[in-house]
Amino acid sequence: MTVPGGAGAAREGPGLSTSAVTGSLVSVLAPFLGENMARAGVQAQLQKVGAGESLSASEVEALVEKLGRGLVVFVGRAKSAAVVEAMRSAVRGAETAKSRGAERP
Repeated sequence: MTVPGGAGAAREGPGLSTSAVTGSLVSVLAPFLGENMARAGVQAQLQKVGAGESLSASEVEALVEKLGRGLVVFVGRAKSAAVVEAMRSAVRGAETAKSRGAERP
């Protein structure tokens, strides 16, 4: 099965650094799963989407979706949906910070 945006997929633009995305996602998930479990979950899903040093928008979305599906077991469907939106917002914040840094001389 091929995951859209996974290994071998075309990348859109330069992407976000995997470490920035990881930090953003772990910070959202840690209150629900604990720091270690959140980090381990993100790392496991990064492997499944075939992440390199940077992630395309479609890879980030696949990662967030996978994490959200696993989170249902821990917090339920309704809360999981809210956490998925929080993960998307956190990644958008990392993307905005990256673009601001690129614009500075």
